[in-house]
Amino acid sequence: MGLSSEAATAAIRAGDPEGAALVLEIGRGVLFRQRLDQRSDRTDLEAVSPDLARRFDEICELLDLPVTDRSPPGVIALHRQAGEEFDRLMHEARQLPGFEDFMRPPAVDLLHEAAIDGPLVYLISSTFGCDALIVTREYIRPLELADIELSRVLELFAVFSVNMTISQDTRLDATMRSDAERAMTADLEWLWKHVCKPILDVLGYVRTPGPEDEWPRVWWVPVGMFAWLPLHAAGEPTGAAGQSVDAQVISSYTPTALALLHARNAPPAARVQLTVVAMPRTNGFPDLPNADAEAQYLKEMFGSACTLLHPDARPPTRSAVVEALGTSTWVHFVCHGQSGAADPAESALMLFDGPLTAAALARLRLAGELAFFSACSTAESKGYMADEALHLAAAAQLAGFRRVVGTLWPIYDDEASRIVESFYRALQSDPSRSASALHSAVRASARRNPIRPSRWVPFVHIGP
Repeated sequence: MGLSSEAATAAIRAGDPEGAALVLEIGRGVLFRQRLDQRSDRTDLEAVSPDLARRFDEICELLDLPVTDRSPPGVIALHRQAGEEFDRLMHEARQLPGFEDFMRPPAVDLLHEAAIDGPLVYLISSTFGCDALIVTREYIRPLELADIELSRVLELFAVFSVNMTISQDTRLDATMRSDAERAMTADLEWLWKHVCKPILDVLGYVRTPGPEDEWPRVWWVPVGMFAWLPLHAAGEPTGAAGQSVDAQVISSYTPTALALLHARNAPPAARVQLTVVAMPRTNGFPDLPNADAEAQYLKEMFGSACTLLHPDARPPTRSAVVEALGTSTWVHFVCHGQSGAADPAESALMLFDGPLTAAALARLRLAGELAFFSACSTAESKGYMADEALHLAAAAQLAGFRRVVGTLWPIYDDEASRIVESFYRALQSDPSRSASALHSAVRASARRNPIRPSRWVPFVHIGP
């Protein structure tokens, strides 16, 4: 777990929930927040000091280059120098009238503003214990999860991930795979009873909304080890009598409150222009037999507003995809995805001529509404970098897409296509409906697969 988790828990225990929330905003998602700040504050700076904005852009381009502890020493040194120059430029910008708060961390009032459409729920695991921090328009309230220990959260993630892998491995016998599905179902029930239900009870979400009721929304902000758990899928096996998260609320995720605000406040696109990137066959990977039908479904639905990149027509090379994204407001990927085990920035979509990495995607400057990743593990957080939200779905948000649908684990090709069709039918070309559209599509999948959570649990919505 990170220092921010420890510091936030200490602040909660000291009776300072507002301080705890600010610690979490400042101390986690650092790289994500820094890049958002660079892009939003920079626009204002250009109007006042174009030369300073230009120098700022040059340094940010250097900082955007991927650097790891395995990079050449010269590259690491250059990146360190760029960081020092970045600090100097920030100091210079803050001397300008009206720019005293240039790229500073958010204040408490921004946290309340982020919760205007529904509460944000931070989930924190630390050596001091496990807590929820509930942020609404009116208050910030801590909730101690007294019967949960850090070791149990770690165990739950480890066992759930192993069972997800077993359940999807067609080389194993049916009994072993079914046992894994049953174990995951039991874990989701535990997560409901001990984590999610107490939170929804505090918020007053205790029943399934009626046919004419507006569904409440909740944004989950998982911290540390909680970033590895499917909070949106917690519940009883069948969701009977509303005993599940998805029977009471529509779930979304956000890495930080600031990221949610940035996406919500970005200007909406004036039109729908969809690019579909389809790779039914990829060297070194199993074929995706439903990819062609999924792509054709979207082509027929969107007609002239859809550009299809396909190996049999216009191949989806990395350069072709980047070019298409520059003129698109929506994008749908149906291809193989790969999560970077050692370096999350190297998570990638497998295209016609090789991988498009999260790092490369995040460097783009786009004005998009919706990105849907019908690909494996595109929103999977990895190990010690879980708090940084460095994955393909987050990269799409950094690139400029306001709303993203991603996946926490590998997905089934056939079930993914059913979820995709249900999603776009419910969407009705209105991206503001993306969270509710995914919610209804995944709930339908859960009803089709009540004892096979591996088929529907991976799908998540990120953004407003």
